[in-house]
Amino acid sequence: MRREVMGQSLEFQAMYTNLMMSAWENGGQITNDEKRLCRISGADTVQWLEHRQGLANLFVPGNGMWTHNLIRSELDKASRISQRRSEASIKGNKLRWGKARSAAKAVSDSLMEKIAKDGAAY
Repeated sequence: MRREVMGQSLEFQAMYTNLMMSAWENGGQITNDEKRLCRISGADTVQWLEHRQGLANLFVPGNGMWTHNLIRSELDKASRISQRRSEASIKGNKLRWGKARSAAKAVSDSLMEKIAKDGAAY
């Protein structure tokens, strides 16, 4: 991402960063509404008009949105990593606590059998 804006003014870079952060928060895309894009970028109208086309060239327009493919792929990657970690956590917990739960269930089942047999004498 940094390579995309090398040689641009700090103003342009800040506007691009603001748009990228908004895209990250919105699934890799932002609305194509000019007023909202200007506000999201943090620019005033003059700055927006000066840099709009350069910023637009860094996104993929379509369906009323500006999409950033790198952001979308990074969000997909983060989602896959999170899913794998969640699955590993569940598996690890089953391995760690499965035996303890089995032992506790056996004790509980035994106690319930005694209660049923003795007529709740405990």
